[in-house]
Amino acid sequence: MKDGFDYADLGGAILEADMEIVRDPKVTEMSFKLVDGYARAVEPPCAPSDAMRAHVAAQASKRVGLPFALTGPVTWGHCKLRETVPGD
Repeated sequence: MKDGFDYADLGGAILEADMEIVRDPKVTEMSFKLVDGYARAVEPPCAPSDAMRAHVAAQASKRVGLPFALTGPVTWGHCKLRETVPGD
């Protein structure tokens, strides 16, 4: 992700992570957690219907999950360069 318009104002971050590729049946479980979370986030909160859960389960065999654990951020800021340029 980046922020800033002029080169000297640019800064950003990269998130480094360890990731694994998972397939069904774990993908179905991960998908249900996502659907349940989205259902709770709407107003008023609701529970996914049986039809929605069946649809999610049917799609899971065609999907992979990419769970990851952050190992560390890497950040940069070009504004620091301004401090090292003589004459500015």
